[in-house]
Amino acid sequence: MSRVISQKFETRNEIWRAIRSSGEFTFRQLHHQCHLSERSVSLYLNGLVAAGFVEKIEGKKAIVYRLIKENGIQAPNIDVNGNKQTVSAYQKMWIAIKILKFFDCRDLAFAADSKENIAKNFCAHLKAAGYLKAAGKSRFTLVPSRNSGPICPVFKRDKHGGKKVYDPNLGKVVWTKEERQ
Repeated sequence: MSRVISQKFETRNEIWRAIRSSGEFTFRQLHHQCHLSERSVSLYLNGLVAAGFVEKIEGKKAIVYRLIKENGIQAPNIDVNGNKQTVSAYQKMWIAIKILKFFDCRDLAFAADSKENIAKNFCAHLKAAGYLKAAGKSRFTLVPSRNSGPICPVFKRDKHGGKKVYDPNLGKVVWTKEERQ
């Protein structure tokens, strides 16, 4: 998964968690709680308003926002105009892993309507992070204790070339590999 996509995903979940925990808030309160750029918070908040998840109320001193449509732990996957976005290949594979129980990369790619090389990369990262274990020659199964929730783990590279796996269900980085150039 590209760094931009994974950062967007991580950012949305952080904003969504803050909105769910507050219920009613100003932009400044949300921005302060998330520790993200004003632009990131503003764009996603505007999308949530447009999609009907959050309403905008004119307050005496500031605009107040209120959560009006719950979506559970998973942040709504919408664009800045409030339009639903398609589910990523990684999310489809995460769902398929739970359904298939035992699989190889070809099975996983087919089940998620993706490419085999994408499934291989996904499985390699999940195995390195301890989510998958070998179940025969080139077959995998999900480690039951690592079934952390409905949202797929996200892969990132840091500016030094290190790899990370972030689990949005847990809200933390669960695996890091340092790589030196």
